[in-house]
Amino acid sequence: MAPQTELLLFVCARTLLTVVGISETLLGIVVVGMGESLEETARMTAPARRGHPELAWGNVVGTTVVLLTFNLGVLALVRPLVAEHLVLQLHAPYLVACTLLVAGSLLLLPKLGRGAGVLLLILFFGYLALNLRHVWQ
Repeated sequence: MAPQTELLLFVCARTLLTVVGISETLLGIVVVGMGESLEETARMTAPARRGHPELAWGNVVGTTVVLLTFNLGVLALVRPLVAEHLVLQLHAPYLVACTLLVAGSLLLLPKLGRGAGVLLLILFFGYLALNLRHVWQ
């Protein structure tokens, strides 16, 4: 990500936390997570459209593994990470369920088509909707 984009995300994040008062977890999910993911999605759309979906799969799987292992490992070395109640009750189970759904789909059907794409987008927007009641905590 470009340094200017990271600075803008940081400024927006601070503003949302202090002025609007939304929870830090939701801020990480929506603002930071979406900011990072939209860039990845834009970059991987072209190879997928040109018949190279393996690049997109590699990117998604690789990014997920790196985020869950390397990034969290480094952050835990810097300062121990404590999972708040909502992370344990909502976010982690949703992450596990979505991961198992995609992995299971791939094992049964090696192709995810438009129907699966619609389902995954519904799951994402449903996840955001579940978080709405926890916005101002």
